Amino acid sequence: MFYVISKWFFAIARPTHFLLILLVVGCLAALFGRRRLATVLIGFVTLSLVGLSFTPAAFWAIQPLEARFPRPDLLSPPPDGIIVLGGAFDTRAEAGHGDSISLNEAAERVTEIPRLAKLYPDARIVYTGGTDVELPKDVIPEAQGAQRLLVEAGIAPERITIEDKSLTTWENAILTKEIVKPADGSRWLLVTSAFHMPRSVGVFRKAGWPGIIAYPTDYRAPSQTAAVPWRLLAVDNLALVEYATKEYFGLVGYYLAGRTDSLFPAP
Repeated sequence: MFYVISKWFFAIARPTHFLLILLVVGCLAALFGRRRLATVLIGFVTLSLVGLSFTPAAFWAIQPLEARFPRPDLLSPPPDGIIVLGGAFDTRAEAGHGDSISLNEAAERVTEIPRLAKLYPDARIVYTGGTDVELPKDVIPEAQGAQRLLVEAGIAPERITIEDKSLTTWENAILTKEIVKPADGSRWLLVTSAFHMPRSVGVFRKAGWPGIIAYPTDYRAPSQTAAVPWRLLAVDNLALVEYATKEYFGLVGYYLAGRTDSLFPAP
């Protein structure tokens, strides 16, 4: 139920959809003679789209999320395992293409694993991620595709554990814990996109995972100490705003639902 509610909520609240709704309302207001309301709404939508599309606003929105958990140096003692959160595969694009594997812009979540596997040769590799219920049944769960990719990259199959039923970050933590049964005192490297790391760490802590160590990947913005570029790439900028907005909504929603103990989890 939480998955369905959150999905429909963000379908309406995501910036581009929300602005489109306001634009439609503004056009209807103009059609029915409500010129002042129409002017306000259409003007707000226009200024918002221009501001979000052609200024560094997208970078400013996502930087606090990505900066929350810095990437650690070489760990000593090494971690007992490496947990990788799903989201690196475009399962929609894979539909109808047999056993093809399509990586998306979050590919570093999985491409970083062979390097970490060499750095920590005794660490167990755990990949967690299912398949959207709206996709055709012939689309294999993401975790199964990741397992195949990691084995082809040279990681021994016996090192890899997968969880292929989860649809949310909360389910990633709960269902994976049921499979792995981590021992008290063990240490686990958590790999996901940097902007998604605060919520992920909060969820895994709440689920009772011992020794979670954040390992962010897939950075989308320069660090807060670097110059923020202005780029005339409206679609890319709007996409970045949507990623950031989804995470901020997710942080609030998970906190209110009791799935994290902190509104903005910290190291």
